[in-house]
Amino acid sequence: ATVFGHSIGGVIALVAAERRPDAVGSVLAYEAPEPWMDWWPKPRSTPPEDPADEAEAFMRRAIGDHFWSRLPARTRADRRAEGGARLL
Repeated sequence: ATVFGHSIGGVIALVAAERRPDAVGSVLAYEAPEPWMDWWPKPRSTPPEDPADEAEAFMRRAIGDHFWSRLPARTRADRRAEGGARLL
């Protein structure tokens, strides 16, 4: 089979291919996170108290510090404003 995965689904597709090479002939992983890479942010030991900080921490884990810092200020502000939704 050819397996396609987007975001965390891309990681799942890669793991499936590694575990079952007899069943997965090829993988298309689109925008898959790479938490095993050295540059990837490490998990937090305690969650942030401010919802905006939680939203930023999520985005940094998703795209990495390098790409977060390259986003326009308005985009960073918009993502931080989504913090309350992450606490539901």
